[in-house]
Amino acid sequence: MTRDTGLTRLCAGAVTLVLLACGAASAQDRAAATQWGGFHVGGEIGQSWSSYGWNMNPNYYNTLGANLLGSTIGQTQSGLMGGALAGYTVAVGPVLLGAELSVRTGGPSQQTTSPWFPVTDVYRTEVSWMASAAARAGYAWDRLQVFAKAGWAGGDVGQTIVDRGAGVTASSQRWMNGWTVGAGAEYMVFPGIALGITWDYTELSASGVAMNCPLCGTGVGLGSPVVDSSVRLNTVMARITFRPGP
Repeated sequence: MTRDTGLTRLCAGAVTLVLLACGAASAQDRAAATQWGGFHVGGEIGQSWSSYGWNMNPNYYNTLGANLLGSTIGQTQSGLMGGALAGYTVAVGPVLLGAELSVRTGGPSQQTTSPWFPVTDVYRTEVSWMASAAARAGYAWDRLQVFAKAGWAGGDVGQTIVDRGAGVTASSQRWMNGWTVGAGAEYMVFPGIALGITWDYTELSASGVAMNCPLCGTGVGLGSPVVDSSVRLNTVMARITFRPGP
């Protein structure tokens, strides 16, 4: 079987499943799905749990003379996030297909002591804000809908290292791209107004991030950090959405 033939059969199978679901659904379910169609806007707030990974070149903060003490450091932290969202949904029988954009801010931030110079050096990572664009697929029963989503995500990530003893600081502010997947449920409490909850998993990464460090110097045991960075977030958000209708 060629790759093209396999992909064609996969797409055909997905379409068949949607058609079967539409055919098997009750008229009530099909009618219920129409209230979820069209544009929607809303807001969300929740908790994020994150882990950060740094992989660095030999530099001022991880060498002792000519000796490299280590190159990898990790952090875990949590914090509140809030944001706004907008999207569009099409009802195909009881099946809901659409897309959603979101912007979030107030991400987790925390500082960690250096594993090599714990008395003086601290590392800090912070997601200032992030955005996503995801495709959505769901199913409706009366006032309830459940859905899954997947797509692109990006975030404005700040990284800082401080040697508090010598007063030497390295920093960077970098946009990182990645991907996100998630799932959620919403309940229509009033016509056009729904409350819901979502879970998202997001991964962001960037390679070769050169940190600004005027006092890091050059030569053996010195130098500015260049970092390969990764950010992983699990987020649970409560949301409210509004559907103005036709």
